Amino acid sequence: MIALTGHIPHQISVSAKIAPVASTETVHLSLVVNLDQNLMSQTLAQIYNSGDSLHRNFLTPAQFAQKFNLAQKRQALKSFAQASGLSLDFPDDPYSQVVHVSGSALAVENAFSVHLSYYRHPSGQVFRANDSDPMIPASLSPHLLAVLGLSNFRGAHKPHLFAPHPQLAAAIPGQVGAKTLSGMTGPGPGLSPSDIQSVYGLSGSLNGSGQTLALLELDGYSQSDISFYESQFSLPNNTPVTFTSVDGQANLCGPNQSDPCNSTTLNGGQPDEGGNPDNGMTEVAMDIEMMLALASGTSDILVYTALNANTNILDAYSLIASQDSAKVISTSWGEDEESAGSSFMASENTIFQQMAAQGQTIFSAAGDAGAYDASGMTNGSGQLESWDGNLLTDDPASQPDVTGVGGTSLSGTIGGAITESVWNNGCSTNGSQGTQCSANGAGGGGVANYPSTNWPLPTYQGVNTEYSSVNRNVPDVALNADPNSAPYSVYVGGGWVQEGGTSAAAPLWAALTARVNQLRSSEGFNPLGFANPTIYSLASGSSYNTLFNDITSGNNGYYSAGTGYDNASGWGSFKGNALINALSPLPAPQNVSASMIGVSSITWTWSPVVGVSSYNVYSATVSPAEFLANLPSSASSFTLTGLPANTTEALTIGAVNILGDQGVMNSPSDAVTLASQLTQNSNTPAEAVFSSSIAVTYAICSSCAGYLLETSTASDFTGVVTSSLTENTQLSSLALPGLYPETTYYLRLGALNWALSPNYISLSSTVTLTTPQPLQVVTSSGGIVSFLSHNGLVTLDFPPNALSESATVTVDTPSLSDLSCAMPPGKPMTDEGVGITVSLNPAIEPSQNVEISVSYANAVLPPGVQSANFLLARCDLNVGTWIPLISNSDASQDLVTAATDRFSAFEIMGIGTLAGSAQEIEISNNPIRPARGITDTTFSNLPANSSLTIYTISGLLVKKLTADSTGVAKWDATNSSGRMVASGVYFVLVRGNGTTKTLKIAVQR
Repeated sequence: MIALTGHIPHQISVSAKIAPVASTETVHLSLVVNLDQNLMSQTLAQIYNSGDSLHRNFLTPAQFAQKFNLAQKRQALKSFAQASGLSLDFPDDPYSQVVHVSGSALAVENAFSVHLSYYRHPSGQVFRANDSDPMIPASLSPHLLAVLGLSNFRGAHKPHLFAPHPQLAAAIPGQVGAKTLSGMTGPGPGLSPSDIQSVYGLSGSLNGSGQTLALLELDGYSQSDISFYESQFSLPNNTPVTFTSVDGQANLCGPNQSDPCNSTTLNGGQPDEGGNPDNGMTEVAMDIEMMLALASGTSDILVYTALNANTNILDAYSLIASQDSAKVISTSWGEDEESAGSSFMASENTIFQQMAAQGQTIFSAAGDAGAYDASGMTNGSGQLESWDGNLLTDDPASQPDVTGVGGTSLSGTIGGAITESVWNNGCSTNGSQGTQCSANGAGGGGVANYPSTNWPLPTYQGVNTEYSSVNRNVPDVALNADPNSAPYSVYVGGGWVQEGGTSAAAPLWAALTARVNQLRSSEGFNPLGFANPTIYSLASGSSYNTLFNDITSGNNGYYSAGTGYDNASGWGSFKGNALINALSPLPAPQNVSASMIGVSSITWTWSPVVGVSSYNVYSATVSPAEFLANLPSSASSFTLTGLPANTTEALTIGAVNILGDQGVMNSPSDAVTLASQLTQNSNTPAEAVFSSSIAVTYAICSSCAGYLLETSTASDFTGVVTSSLTENTQLSSLALPGLYPETTYYLRLGALNWALSPNYISLSSTVTLTTPQPLQVVTSSGGIVSFLSHNGLVTLDFPPNALSESATVTVDTPSLSDLSCAMPPGKPMTDEGVGITVSLNPAIEPSQNVEISVSYANAVLPPGVQSANFLLARCDLNVGTWIPLISNSDASQDLVTAATDRFSAFEIMGIGTLAGSAQEIEISNNPIRPARGITDTTFSNLPANSSLTIYTISGLLVKKLTADSTGVAKWDATNSSGRMVASGVYFVLVRGNGTTKTLKIAVQR
């Protein structure tokens, strides 16, 4: 047999033993399951460690029960109880850590080797208790943590609320004069909901909509009081407030929780009840109304009401956890650790751990008796009879998985300057002044190191105060609690009262969290869950003073405020909207762009996101997006390497907050890697230089989408730049016309990617030639005349005896502007034209056709011109128009040939507008929706063999398609690399039958 320690109630040390308990008296017990604490620590670490794959994957009650073998452990406790002659009590909740049993006092004494006696407390209460710890078989120890109910002492938990002290001196010892907040608009005067929001920086439409909150209460309330409060401050008066009974407790008030919740009970009840006001009834009304003050839009406020006894209180917490209906819970009832005892606190702890694992947030008032909590002994009238001066923290605020809320005082003017200090209305350690801690009030806080509990320093806390770096420090946060400087207006018992205490601070923090969860839910994220890991992470960072009001003055009777964390005010009070935003998912990073692009790498940059903890980077080139990296908060760029040349890559970035939540990702940012650099062709002359043009040859590039030749008179290309561009990937030469003769030009050659971004190589500078003289040749017997023009070789093939006499043939390259012929229906290849003039002296015409071949090797083809449609035209000076000649176009030689028996000016014409027009194009499946099975779109009624070029909305080339002979083409929403494109709108440029048409098509992945 082994002992379950911590079960001897503190109350018997100050009570008189009266008699043994009757052996036939029925005793109800709560057997508390013993959970695997190693597994618990591992589970909570995974859930609240932002770097873990299970981060924020909260458990359901069923998952929690399965993970911790609740069914097996509960069955072990049931079997032991039944073997010991005890009966099982119902209801039996499979997700609860508590097994309810009952039996005679004799059976209980025999089962646990204890003696039960009656005791009389100094308050007059007669109660049952044990004077030794229960004994159990060693085999039961892994399953049984505690046996509650051996003692049935009632009323140990106190409401942490305070009314203004009418006799309180204006100047409080240890404080700087009176503390008064002016401008309060609530009755009394007191703080109204709008006052609270103004003081603590809350605005906007958030009101807790869609959220369910819970309160643990040990007294009742009147719905009419709540409705009047809502009406007074124009709050939505249909917010459900649902009474939830625990162990059959009715919604009743008074010292025994058995009287109606009305003004009679509130003001002292019946004479035999001592005539004391029902602080519990006021407590419950204040808790509900403070939640409504900041979260009036909640779906429901569940008021779990239990009898003020340890077993019933534990049942209430267990019910809140097993139902998991409310994600935010507040309690303003507590007792000092000395009175609570370690078995009860350990039992609470496992349930609070379950809440944390399930994503439930619980706030608890840290107490109103300063650093000494309720260490004074009170009589039946609530008057302090003795004070032992022990430094104590309050349970459950001191629990490591609960957020303890301390108290502050406000002074100044609402809407103006406001200062905040630690709430202390006379609590000190100077002799009898210690009694003022309970009488006048001060914010609770300290070190949770009472010997029977001795909570170790939690991992999340990690604060090193001057008081303890070993044990749990309390409180975690704070809020106004001083009834003498800024009380809250509370409607109870049909009238207005002004109240303070940490009882008001805890539900206000809970209401703020409802707003947080509302915003998180609207963006698809889980609730906040256990708040302390997040609060300490935020407060320890550089944004602390933008999120919290740091309380740096005052003390709570022993612990002094200071910069940052302290044991009098924790991290301080909240700066409402700022803290809500910090606890919510962050917006998408802005200004994401590819700032540096290489052949095999791209670097993206973005603007920093305020409050970011890290960045997640994904490739949006594939679907679904592929995770690439998690970057620190200092990052503002990311480089993707090992990419193929001339391929489109898309990146998307999400900002991660302190909770590990990734916010909305930015829209995919596309970029195209550069094509591989060109090399000059070593098999042919690299450059051909003329008086007004330069031509460059190069080796064809397999990864290129085109070529660009640029020249400038400045070596850094800051001067006038002339360029020549082609998307013909098979073209191995480019020419730059329109240059000045005898001028030094610097050259660079670019390989183009799909986005037409060049990857340059620098070429040597060169000097253009002087203006060429016309070629003059005397012929009469025929033969070939050759002339090197700006755009390539020109030949005239004279048949024998084509000329009747010897004549001088002059060949020149004029400008179109020098000719008197009107522009033809087609259009010339360049502004300078591609052609020659041929004249004879004497002016005789040949008797046979002369074959003329004109090259356009170094010319720039205009958009929409197809080489297969080139022809040679002659300027008829007599009529001033161009006459098309029957021509042969050889695209492989960049040559157009025609025959003529008349000499004049000749030009190559690129016919850009052909006869006919495109049919009405039809599109099916627009948009493409792969997730719904719509994987491609079909274009029909296209001109046969027409081309389709698909671009992003920003102009980046995605893919090229060709219609079949029936005028049909399909696109499967992939780029030229076969990867699924990102969601968005795309342009489709259709060219065919001499016409051009632009379409739009959307993709929704």
